[in-house]
Amino acid sequence: EKHRGKEFFEPVKKDIEENGLNFPLLVVHSTYAQLVKQKKKYGKAMLDLPEETDKKIYVVWGGSNRWHAANELGYEYVDCALFNNGEFDKARKMQNLHRKPYQGIFY
Repeated sequence: EKHRGKEFFEPVKKDIEENGLNFPLLVVHSTYAQLVKQKKKYGKAMLDLPEETDKKIYVVWGGSNRWHAANELGYEYVDCALFNNGEFDKARKMQNLHRKPYQGIFY
């Protein structure tokens, strides 16, 4: 609901409602072990991990709040940029680029 003490989710949702989803969600295709490493690095900033699996999984790495907002707004499909082989760092860099136009507004 809040990010660094500022209202976050509802303003993001309102922006999506008025202007659409301007950037694709960033999705990483990773192993469970790669995801566990990220959880150790980011801790509570990440949601709880899904049930352990030996199959590769798709993880929304940038835009999870926007995904929830789009879902609440009734979106059936959203654009995604896919990163393979656990490329979390590449997705993180892209996420920083996506955030730049919103600095001072949401962040």
